[in-house]
Amino acid sequence: MKSLRTVYLTGLTILFYGLYNFMQYHLFIFPLPANDFIVLGIFLYLILVEKAARRDALFFGAYALLLLLQNPYNYELFITHEQIEFLVQKYFFEIFQVLTIAAFLAIVVRTYLRKREHRLSYLIVLAFGSYVCSLFFYDLWHNMLQLLAFGSLFAFHSIDTHQKPETEKVFFHQAFWLLLTIIRLSFVCTVYLNE
Repeated sequence: MKSLRTVYLTGLTILFYGLYNFMQYHLFIFPLPANDFIVLGIFLYLILVEKAARRDALFFGAYALLLLLQNPYNYELFITHEQIEFLVQKYFFEIFQVLTIAAFLAIVVRTYLRKREHRLSYLIVLAFGSYVCSLFFYDLWHNMLQLLAFGSLFAFHSIDTHQKPETEKVFFHQAFWLLLTIIRLSFVCTVYLNE
């Protein structure tokens, strides 16, 4: 339960940051460059708090790290703009984007294989399908389909966790997908409410 509280507080912090920017500049601006760092930091915290979720740490950790590595803006703290341009020309970031997609799909397939007997396993299939479809679009449809994928995984894990006895409840999956849903929603709000 601590993990969910942490994600809720993170989501509220992102929301208040966006509202503060709206009040001051009349634009919804959420902390977009910091989102990848937020995901990695919250992932590390969740692994420390939810000891039962450590068996899934490899896949989720790879996904969180690859989200950070695929974004060229995250490198501006460490290397010059010319070096980033050189990496862009060598398809450095595209390699990490493909690995990020593979890590996400591995998480979803692994979840489905473990939970395929669950009565709501169609939510996992919906997440898989919407994420794959998002790869063929750019802009609004891409973001909305990814929001649907993250939201359906959050809904599945919320219902799955709620149905378990108290001794078996692990909130890691629910918290991780909630965080990604909040961050994707903040991205959608930043891009599409400011047009």
